[in-house]
Amino acid sequence: MSDSVMPGASQLLSKYVDESQAASLRAEHLTCEMLVNPLGMDEPHPGFSWQVVGTGYNRLQSAYRIIVSDDRQTVAEGLGTHWDTGRIESDESLHIVYRGRPLSPFTRYYWTVELWDENGSHSAAAQIAWFETGLRGGSWPATWIRVPDVGPEGKLPPAGTTYDNEFSLDPCLYLRCSFTIRRPVASARLYATALGVYKASLNGGTVGDHEFAPGWTDYAKRLSYQTFDITSNLVLGDNVLAALISDGWYSGYVGYNRRKPAAHYGSKPEFLAFLRIVYEDGEVEAIGTGPHWQAGRGALVYSDFLKGEKCDATLAAPGWDRPGFLASGWRPCGAGRGTPAKLEAQREEPIRVQMEIPAVAVRAAPDGSWVFDFGQNIVGRVRLRVAAPRGTTVSIRHAEALNPDGSLYTANLRSAPAHDIYVASGESEELYEPQFTFHGFRYAAVSGLPSQPSLHAAVARVLGNDLRRTISFETSSEIINRLHANIAWSQRGNFLAVPTDCPQRDERLGWTADAQVFFHTAAYLADVSAFYRKWLIDVQDAQSKEGAFPDVAPRICSDRNGAPAWGDAGVLVPFWHYERYGDVRILRDHYASMRRWMDYVGRANPEGLRLHELNLNYGDWLSLDGTASKPVLATAYYALTAQVMAKTAEILGRAEDFAEYTRLHEKIRSSFQRAFIDAAGRVQGGTQTAYLLGLYTGMFPTELEEAAFSHLVADLEAHDWHLTTGFIGVRHLCPILTAYGRPDLAYHLVLDTTYPSWGYSIVNGATTVWERWDGWTKDRGFQTPSMNSFNHYAFGAVGEWLYGSMAGIGTAGQAGAFKKFSLSPILGKGIEWCSAEFGSPRGPIRAAWRRHPEGISYEFSIPANTTANIILFRDVGARIFLNNREIADDQDIHTVTLSLGSGNYQVNVWHKHTSHTQAC
Repeated sequence: MSDSVMPGASQLLSKYVDESQAASLRAEHLTCEMLVNPLGMDEPHPGFSWQVVGTGYNRLQSAYRIIVSDDRQTVAEGLGTHWDTGRIESDESLHIVYRGRPLSPFTRYYWTVELWDENGSHSAAAQIAWFETGLRGGSWPATWIRVPDVGPEGKLPPAGTTYDNEFSLDPCLYLRCSFTIRRPVASARLYATALGVYKASLNGGTVGDHEFAPGWTDYAKRLSYQTFDITSNLVLGDNVLAALISDGWYSGYVGYNRRKPAAHYGSKPEFLAFLRIVYEDGEVEAIGTGPHWQAGRGALVYSDFLKGEKCDATLAAPGWDRPGFLASGWRPCGAGRGTPAKLEAQREEPIRVQMEIPAVAVRAAPDGSWVFDFGQNIVGRVRLRVAAPRGTTVSIRHAEALNPDGSLYTANLRSAPAHDIYVASGESEELYEPQFTFHGFRYAAVSGLPSQPSLHAAVARVLGNDLRRTISFETSSEIINRLHANIAWSQRGNFLAVPTDCPQRDERLGWTADAQVFFHTAAYLADVSAFYRKWLIDVQDAQSKEGAFPDVAPRICSDRNGAPAWGDAGVLVPFWHYERYGDVRILRDHYASMRRWMDYVGRANPEGLRLHELNLNYGDWLSLDGTASKPVLATAYYALTAQVMAKTAEILGRAEDFAEYTRLHEKIRSSFQRAFIDAAGRVQGGTQTAYLLGLYTGMFPTELEEAAFSHLVADLEAHDWHLTTGFIGVRHLCPILTAYGRPDLAYHLVLDTTYPSWGYSIVNGATTVWERWDGWTKDRGFQTPSMNSFNHYAFGAVGEWLYGSMAGIGTAGQAGAFKKFSLSPILGKGIEWCSAEFGSPRGPIRAAWRRHPEGISYEFSIPANTTANIILFRDVGARIFLNNREIADDQDIHTVTLSLGSGNYQVNVWHKHTSHTQAC
């Protein structure tokens, strides 16, 4: 092997590391469909994944063996009764699709994997994992149930009656069913879903820890159900299965539409469930919803996502969900109408309470309320300790910001009051937490208490889908650290059921452009494989018969077909998901709908210029320079989707389609150049986003790229080195500046604290990413309340550059899922050190760098079964040391590539005259 390490070198630098190792490889973090031990799933051919772990250097998996059985002991003994792959010569560890005996419903299967390493050494089997099937499309031994409005004292009033309810919302449904267990139980599962949202309980104990189940889908096409293991909750003798149901996304207020809730999906919530009991003698019994269930009244007068909740504890029916309750006045449930939707097991991680945040201050407001400050803009609800006389009405209002006088700023909530009301029962101390609502807030104003509350009387409970967090990131700059935290908090708050645009006002919709612009950042911050996979089904379900993807998914506005950059998400996100997570099935599942979208756009734009839309063209939304030329933006996205379609067709082996979309891309590119680019490399509109999109999508002739980039830099200079992009362009700003040799400008933009910038919001108190650059300014105060969210992740797409360029953890190669990736930190003025660790699908990747008087030191960690190109930039003559051994190379080369296998590495790039002794 040559000592010279040139850019692009492919050899592994084994000469510079100690490759000796004694321990064999092992498989860890086993997942099925990218979930850990999923309970209840309907996928007939699930995909198995694991991470390869092993000490030493250049560790590789050379083969694997998977075994699957419905008996744990059998798997422990190394036998696979349902599937035994035998030894498979392969280094793949992601999405190995099950090809064994057909899976049965209601069955737990156990599995493990054995590995062979690069030397043929065999590992012990991994810790046994499992997955459990659900109904698998079978019929439900239950019927949908619903009840009319529930009135005082447990009596059911005529339909349409409301109680102290200004929003025309129905009271929450209290449902119960008594049954008897007479012999020992081996196992029991509850399968449940709702048109609305539900919480189930058994004998007074909450079943599971899911919030807002079953989540949000298009209720006419698809509905998920949940599976709960309730074996330990059952008792011999009398039992009560109960459920509390609210409107949720089905029949509550959704989006910014002021019409009655029924205008979207349905008018009244319904419930469907059955308890499947397997007795120790082998007999199976099913107890399902039906007319024998009873309905009554409880404390929840209403509970709605946008309007808030009213809970009157004086109306509570203690013990209603336990055996022995005298259900006087309760009546049999009515038959529900059900839904034509396909019922299928939940695919994504459930919504859960993620953490609790204590208040940092409590102060009196001008209106006499007590304002709790939690120090962080969050999504969730408040848990409040109340000590007040019976009948006392306590009010909790929520806001992201305060007015100058210390009162809540609520104008930006529009028609979402975000107001929870609790009527005290009069006990010495009561603990109130809303059940079926969530709010976006930092501040909560509490009124109605008989005395000043203590700081500890309220705690904020953070809600969101329970995603595995995959990035730790820290630098020497507090501005950058806060920017990273703000991006992460905006993702945490807005990844709730679907990727929403904001969590506080009357909107909270799954806008498709927002989700595609933020995808790469989201996939650094958390494992969003299952979350986005589910949402992409929502996008597919929302496609119109003409082929149009929507602006929002799930679709709630039938007239909103997707605009450029919005509807295009239906093509782009499946492909990016494949690249990031490596599961080709997502391309197969979405390819037909991707083609239909391309046909839809092509029919309206046969000349290759995307000038005609069958819906709105929003341009570069919320840009500060008007907007990028809308035809430029639309045509650039048309070219991008054509290119992605060609790559997808190639991956799927569709040669004719590959040729078709390659020709289309060339046609669009030629048309773009003729229509929008002049001889000096100027693009129509001349905005930052116009240049960014043109460069990102390769629309400029090669000979004009540098000129176009110069025009982009000139525009930044003309705006006093400030950005003007909206959220379509913002994702590309720092990456393009870096790619074309001006990372100094990228660093300037992310460190800038003058208006407009990310830092401007931070120095003015932002703890999440703002929707607008000018959401609040010192000279104007708050922006228009008609659209001014302080928690909106779109501008947080800069995270992709922070983690991929500043830290340097980037992908390499199409669909690698980090099988082979790049480690290429880009240093800039204003940052002395940076450290990041990313939990990739194949294992943890670490990159860190620090400045020293002698030069730059780097630390890298590459997981087993992967390789990386470490790409470093240096001054002429600088010397490179790998694990304290100098690498002999051509010191006149500015860029050096080190191709390395797994292991932990220290790389030092020292100035020309620094000795090895000085450096150490």
